[in-house]
Amino acid sequence: MLGRRPGPTRRLSLDPIAFTATAIDAQDGDVAASLVWESDLDGVIGSGPDFSSSDLSVGIHAVTATASDGQGNQGSAGLTISVNTAPEVTITSPAASSLWLDTDDISFAATADDVEDGNLAAALAWSSDLDGAIGSGASFQLGSLSVGTHQITASVTDSVGSLGSATLSITVHSAIFPNVSIASPADGSVVVLGDPVSFAGSASDVQDGDLSASLAWSSDLDGPIGSGASFSTSSLSSGLHSISASALDGQGNPGSDGVGLRVHAAPLVSIGLAWLPDFVLLQLGGSARASTAPGAPAINTLVLYSLLFISLNLALASFILRVQWGRTR
Repeated sequence: MLGRRPGPTRRLSLDPIAFTATAIDAQDGDVAASLVWESDLDGVIGSGPDFSSSDLSVGIHAVTATASDGQGNQGSAGLTISVNTAPEVTITSPAASSLWLDTDDISFAATADDVEDGNLAAALAWSSDLDGAIGSGASFQLGSLSVGTHQITASVTDSVGSLGSATLSITVHSAIFPNVSIASPADGSVVVLGDPVSFAGSASDVQDGDLSASLAWSSDLDGPIGSGASFSTSSLSSGLHSISASALDGQGNPGSDGVGLRVHAAPLVSIGLAWLPDFVLLQLGGSARASTAPGAPAINTLVLYSLLFISLNLALASFILRVQWGRTR
């Protein structure tokens, strides 16, 4: 006599399956130790009154347990087991590790295929470790994910409860960007080449607060020129500069402000002394000096001013004499 306990008729692939049977013979008594277990798909799968197996192939198995008595007589019993595979789930959108703003509409899509049940994409359930359930089905759009890094999971169960899932991460940033303002210099300012120029600005963010210390300053002519809430430099090159101050918040969102600044060289003033044949030019700058024609010696500044004063007086006297001469004629 061969008996067995009722067992499951459908199991998940790789799950351990327990097999148990009894075998009683009228002459030999308990002959369960002689049991041999076979599957029509996998052949011999075990022996004895009980064992377990987790390596049955996928499919429907006709399993037979056969016992033999001392005279070689055999008895057997059988059952049918369907070894099931879990659904295979693949997320096709969004891309893994992608970055989004909290105002973006994010498209979610996935496939779910099962060997036994076919296409299960319509039954997919979507969730976020931050926000919980976020959608269902093969595809949907969502524009309300919270700020942060989300582990997105799409999962489905087949007709016997086998679970298939796929997971990826995405990061959602705040759509509020830092507010940056340049206080100095004023837009359109003009400065002299070599003079120190003071720069000052501020940066703030709703989530991160004051970001002024992280400001980065640059010029389209000179590149990086300073950092922080304020600084001074006298090394700007001559020309029209587009000055930019920028900052990033904790989510990497940028903010910036800009002004225009013109830097020019100091003017050179010169007075020509055409009435002095040996002297060509008197230059008036930070200190007065005189230069002579090539090869001529330098002349003292005081002497030059004295000669200039005398020259002007002589010119005035000449003018008065001419007027008087005209009246007497």
